[in-house]
Amino acid sequence: MALTHGLIGVFMPLILVTVMVRFFGENRSWREGLSIAPFALFVGVCFVVPYMLVGVFLGPEFPSLLGGLIGLAIVVPAARKGFLLPKDIWDFPPRSQWPAEWLGTIEIKVEDVAGRAPMSTLRGGCPM
Repeated sequence: MALTHGLIGVFMPLILVTVMVRFFGENRSWREGLSIAPFALFVGVCFVVPYMLVGVFLGPEFPSLLGGLIGLAIVVPAARKGFLLPKDIWDFPPRSQWPAEWLGTIEIKVEDVAGRAPMSTLRGGCPM
């Protein structure tokens, strides 16, 4: 299965970023999303290669966990050095310019949580 997932896994970061920029970007442009293609493909390879190697040599229990951790250890230093990052930077507009459908309707008030004891780690990890 790791080999099958690996085939599409290389392209998944590129697909996600391109679709996000196309449907939620200010200019609604595929081209803006594709400007990150070299870095997105690099990220995909950094996850998929360890993922597939772990799947083949260690078994089916560890690929997602170890593939992600190893990929993260490779990608973060590369991103900090600017490796394969595009010159133009894309970001969401300021919150004041967001469409209404982007904003949630749930408001958490300080009065609702003030004075309540924090949940223990054990209780937080229980499925109840």
